[in-house]
Amino acid sequence: MAAEPRAGGGYTIRRTDRYRVPNAHVRPNNIDTGTAAWILHKITGVFLVVYLLIHIFVVGQGVRSEDAFNEALAFVQKPIFVFLDSGLSGVVTYHALNGLRCVAFDLGWGIRQQKALFWLSLILAAAVFLFSLWVVRDLL
Repeated sequence: MAAEPRAGGGYTIRRTDRYRVPNAHVRPNNIDTGTAAWILHKITGVFLVVYLLIHIFVVGQGVRSEDAFNEALAFVQKPIFVFLDSGLSGVVTYHALNGLRCVAFDLGWGIRQQKALFWLSLILAAAVFLFSLWVVRDLL
């Protein structure tokens, strides 16, 4: 960007780089490891908040009556919710490991191993998810 003086005072900002794409770091064809880790961390954080709200709602049904609580429990014991609970274990694992990875980077540890640590946390989260699916396979 270049600033050129205007006749009436002030400046006109002229764009000199015609081919620069804004927010190129989040374009699907240009995502690096750090950006992918950041995006997944945000997505897993939203998933955890939604799960927490559902959990609070279900547990809160116990205050209304025993029947309301039993109905809420029967609703969340469907196979889709059992699958989502298994997914929760993988989401929590990734979110925790990526959070520890970020803290380590803030302390100056492991910055050169960023890509390897990202893939390690992703693989461990997938393994925990698959293991939890194996554990609850009879409920699906």
